[in-house]
Amino acid sequence: MATMSMATIFGRLRMRFSGRARVGVRHPVVRLSPTAGGRDGAEGRDGRAMTLKRAAAGTVEAVVGYDGRLLLVRRPDGWGLPSGTPEPAETAEATAARVVYELTGYLVDGSQTLEPQDTVSAVLCQLLTESPSDGAGLPPEDIRWTPFTDTTNTPLPQSVRTYLEGHTPV
Repeated sequence: MATMSMATIFGRLRMRFSGRARVGVRHPVVRLSPTAGGRDGAEGRDGRAMTLKRAAAGTVEAVVGYDGRLLLVRRPDGWGLPSGTPEPAETAEATAARVVYELTGYLVDGSQTLEPQDTVSAVLCQLLTESPSDGAGLPPEDIRWTPFTDTTNTPLPQSVRTYLEGHTPV
């Protein structure tokens, strides 16, 4: 299979879909993303297959676990996961990383989306910095790390509860 540059791929996508977009109609946005295997799309420079990934919709909740604790933020109705809505063309993983940084100042990498429920996507995030930056949108008293075992009264999606049950330290 001949490899194509990213510019060629995007040029072909632009040509194929130009003229189909209508003003005032929201169209799903896709982005190319490397995957570990499969042949659903073109190959990247490193030889891994590239697939199309849809932009996130609805609400994205970030699941940031570190050392058996879960990052929670204060909400008007109590404590919950950092959450927000995606920007145009933003994936759930990118939304989760952005929201965590904007609210708490922690730098994270959104790595995996748990099974979405209704209009809420929960994204597992890996903590990249142990201390937050100065630009957090929330004051320190509105941010806390709670042990996984103490989250029973916290409103969490079922997919997050299932994940935490399987990853609770012994």
